[in-house]
Amino acid sequence: MNIKDLQYYVSLTQLKNFSLVAAQFHVSQPTISAAIRRLETELKTQLLIRANPHLPVALTTTGIQV
Repeated sequence: MNIKDLQYYVSLTQLKNFSLVAAQFHVSQPTISAAIRRLETELKTQLLIRANPHLPVALTTTGIQV
C-alpha cells in the first residue's frame, strides 16, 4: 500500500472532487484516479461512487470505514 495513495484518498474524502485534489498535490487528475483504483484493487472493494462527473464524489459504506 502506497502512503501517497492514502493521502490522496483522505483528501478526496474531504474535498469530494478529483480535480481539486489533483491541484492540491500538484499532480494530474488521472494520477488521483489511478491511485484510487490501486487502493480499490488492493482492498478488493469499491470505495467511491462515480455516478456523475459533475456531482461531488460519494463514498460507499466501505469507503467511509476506510
